[in-house]
Amino acid sequence: MKKSNKILKRDINRLGRNMAAILVIIGICLLPSLYAWFNIGANKNPYGNLQGVKIAVTNLDRPTTFDGRDIFVGDDIIKNLKQNDQLGWTFVDQREAMDGLKRGDFYAAIFIPEDFSESFVSIMKGEEIRFPKLDYYVNEKLNAIAPKITSSGLDALETQINSKFVAMTSEVLAEELKKGSGEFVEIEGEKRQDALNSLMNVESNLLSYHENLKTMDDKLVRMEGLMKDVRRQVVSMKGVVKKGQLTLADSKALLDETRRESEKIIRAYDDLMNDMERMNVLAGNYSGKKYQSLDKDLSLAGRESDAALRGFQRVNTLSGEILREFESIDPIPDEMKPLNLSGQWRNIHDRNGKILSTLESQRKTVENSLNALEKSYDQMSDLLDESSKNHRQTRDEFRTAVPPMLMQNMDLLNQVHGRFSSTLSTMPLLLDEFDKVLGEMDSLIDDSRKTIDTSLTSLERAENTVETLRVDLSQLARGPLYKKIEEIPAMDSEKFSAFMGEPVHMEEHAIYKSDNYGSAMTPFFTNLALWVGGMILISILKIDVDRDEDIPEFTFAEGYMGRFKLFVLLGLVQAFIVSVGDLAILKVQCENPVLFVATALLSSLAYVSIIFSLTGTFRNIGKAIAVIVLILQIPGASGTYPIEMMAPFFQSIYPFLPFHYGIDGLRETMMGIYWPHFAKDWLILISYIPLSFLLGLYGPKILSSLSRTFDGRLAESELIHADYPHDEEPTDGDLVVTILRGDEAMLSKIRYKQEHFFETYKKRKYYAFVALFVIPSICLILLFNMETKIRYLVTWVISIIAFATYLIWLELRYDRYENERKLMNLSEEELLNHIRRNDHENDLESR
Repeated sequence: MKKSNKILKRDINRLGRNMAAILVIIGICLLPSLYAWFNIGANKNPYGNLQGVKIAVTNLDRPTTFDGRDIFVGDDIIKNLKQNDQLGWTFVDQREAMDGLKRGDFYAAIFIPEDFSESFVSIMKGEEIRFPKLDYYVNEKLNAIAPKITSSGLDALETQINSKFVAMTSEVLAEELKKGSGEFVEIEGEKRQDALNSLMNVESNLLSYHENLKTMDDKLVRMEGLMKDVRRQVVSMKGVVKKGQLTLADSKALLDETRRESEKIIRAYDDLMNDMERMNVLAGNYSGKKYQSLDKDLSLAGRESDAALRGFQRVNTLSGEILREFESIDPIPDEMKPLNLSGQWRNIHDRNGKILSTLESQRKTVENSLNALEKSYDQMSDLLDESSKNHRQTRDEFRTAVPPMLMQNMDLLNQVHGRFSSTLSTMPLLLDEFDKVLGEMDSLIDDSRKTIDTSLTSLERAENTVETLRVDLSQLARGPLYKKIEEIPAMDSEKFSAFMGEPVHMEEHAIYKSDNYGSAMTPFFTNLALWVGGMILISILKIDVDRDEDIPEFTFAEGYMGRFKLFVLLGLVQAFIVSVGDLAILKVQCENPVLFVATALLSSLAYVSIIFSLTGTFRNIGKAIAVIVLILQIPGASGTYPIEMMAPFFQSIYPFLPFHYGIDGLRETMMGIYWPHFAKDWLILISYIPLSFLLGLYGPKILSSLSRTFDGRLAESELIHADYPHDEEPTDGDLVVTILRGDEAMLSKIRYKQEHFFETYKKRKYYAFVALFVIPSICLILLFNMETKIRYLVTWVISIIAFATYLIWLELRYDRYENERKLMNLSEEELLNHIRRNDHENDLESR
């Protein structure tokens, strides 16, 4: 703290010894005040000079007549405008008005058309309504505010014309009332008696209507009970129909089953007859086949027996001959005697005779069997033919008589069932429809009864009303209304029309009143001057503290505080001059002058803290940021227009802008303090000071590379001032260790990364610059062609910031690799000396 005070004292002594510096400081302190005073003075009472805002007026209207009176509305408008000095009304012809409007002699022109008066009275004449209109032309090129002023004058003129119309129609109405009331009084007596007689007739008719309605209501009550009984019977019939449908469904199933069984029986009987016929045919065929087979076999056996018989007969004959030959041998040789051929052959011949007898017997048996078989076959064939004939006859009779009769009866039953089923299926719908009709009738009866009840009530009220009306009409001539009507002919028509033309007078009551427009604008211009004062300070005075014989060493924090105190001191002087000048020179409205000056001093302290910390942290970029903040605060801090009228973007940043609280704080002191708001404004302004101090104290250490790189590039242009010291170069501790350790593998990787970056550096920079101009240009074109301009304006700003940030990162990376390459090219001794210098500087900074 001592060294910061010592630095402040040294800076003041330096300024005090130099006359040119003294003049510059005086200018720095006075310039913001002049800016505020001139703007406040110029805007002190601009609406008091509206006579200079010239508006051309041309009357082309032609007079008309109504109810025997001349109507010339256009002339009345001209007379009223000549007495109105709120604007510079100038009365010229049509050509001069248009030429002057184009030349800029007039801000606007009003033309009263030819049919203005005629349209004005069209509604009172009972004609087709024509709305009177004025032709209004405005030259919006001349000024931004003038069209709004002339438009407000036109609105006032329109209100005046409307009041004139209402007053004139009210005057006509008053005259008609006066005329009508006189006629009413004349004919009231006779008409009142006629009305009394008519009311008595109406009262009698109402009583008759009342009795008729009561009778009708009684009948509807009886009908309602009858309807309930009918609906109960309908419900019972629905149950019966449902049971009938179930029974009918069962009978339908039974009929279907009977038909199916009958058809099965018919088919079975038919199949039986067919099977029996087929059996007869099969039996005939089988017996025929068997007969033929037996006949064939027996015939074959007969033929074979005949052949065997004939063969045996020949064998027997031959055997007899052989026997006789044997018997005829004599003498028999001795060698043959033992053989006894004759005896043996006789045995054979005897056996052949027996076989022959057997064969003859079999032949007769076969012949007899054939005869018997033929006789049996003929008998069986006759019986089968007769049986087949009987079967066919029985089957034909059954087919002819039984199935048609059975199917006919079944069809008749199905037909009866179908008709009955159709009837039963229709019955629920008919009953539902009938029930629906009954429900509608119930509803209709209910509505009718309600209507009758309502009618009875209305009739009772009507009877009471008629009775009251009859009594009132009898008392009319003695009542206050009648007396009022009698007084209408004496009514003042002018007062009546004046009241109708302007029935309401508004009384304005100002809370925290502002005396004039200049006083209302003082907070805005004063805060704007304080911020501009801070910008002037940062543009002319240096923010870096140098070392000399008196102060050879100091830390960064001590240097920052010492120079910050100088800026704060000058900022407070600026705020004191501008605030006291507002009060003493311009005589602006102020409820609490002391707090007004104190708020201006606090605002200046907050603004200078913000601007100084931004510049100390970001250097030239910080100055640009301070200008951007100023640009955003002019429309976004509610200095002129309510923030609710501004675009959503400005409404969103409004709570974060310092102007918001500086302006509101001065307004509170000028027009009346609302302490919760005033305390909030002060607390937020105070909070900006430590936040800015922390940013300025620690931001440069964090962002030193960014500031060094950016200011280094500015210095290379040799046209733009770069105030950052360049005799120091940052040292990468890890790189130093790698170099001293001689890690060639790691150093090779670092060199490869550096070479790759330097190869692509120019190409990256080129494309980034192209994008920096092309994309914002596209956004700018859209900004001029789209309705949502704020959105594209924000996009435009963000795109510029994004590409600018990328370029800054690219330059930071370039400087880092360049410094690394320089360190890698140093010898070991040079590297150690470099480290010692940096350590010494860091020791000074950390103290």
